[in-house]
Amino acid sequence: MPTPTEITPNVYQIVRGGNMFLLKTGDGELTLVDAGIPGSMKTVLNGAAALGYEATAIKHILITHADPDHVGSLTGIATTTGATIYAGPESSTHIQNVTQPDHLPAPVKWIATRMVRFVQKPATVGHTFNDGDVLAIGGGIRTIHAPGHTPDNFVFYWERESVLFGADLFFRFGKALALSPAPMSWSKAATLESARQVLALEPAIICPGHGDAVRAPSPEIDALREKVN
Repeated sequence: MPTPTEITPNVYQIVRGGNMFLLKTGDGELTLVDAGIPGSMKTVLNGAAALGYEATAIKHILITHADPDHVGSLTGIATTTGATIYAGPESSTHIQNVTQPDHLPAPVKWIATRMVRFVQKPATVGHTFNDGDVLAIGGGIRTIHAPGHTPDNFVFYWERESVLFGADLFFRFGKALALSPAPMSWSKAATLESARQVLALEPAIICPGHGDAVRAPSPEIDALREKVN
């Protein structure tokens, strides 16, 4: 059973298609950030077990956006664990209707949408959050609307840990921290503005949607901040 990668003693990374994170947010309680591609449930449950938790310890699932590599296994994980699903307004609609947010070229989106409907099931969002909300999880996790990659994209800032879960606003290619690539982004301008606002928080650790976490101070973060300002 692969051991989840420790980011902090309370934050662990697991990977299946994209990044997911298991957070120790309370006594005997885990919170999952994103739900991976279809077929990721075993990866999540094995990750929890490797940390010494039963599946039912996962009480909350926070969704950054409704791309299938972030919500593909959401229904199965939520059903198995009994966890509450948290998502923004637009993401909630996509999750319930098994649709995808705008950002792919029209022909690609048409194909992807039809493929996803064969492998992804609708889920019920139990808690809808908005920009600037502070979720009563782990002493407070702030939700920040950060459109650009998709219109519905949110990032989460766990202030107690000074960890930012950057969803697909940020990617890490090798040792370079980068923004969502323009060909797969809904709006380049929105991506830049979201990055400016988020980087101003000066988190100690940035966990991107794809690739390894990066810790401040870091030339990678400095270079990206210079690029967007």
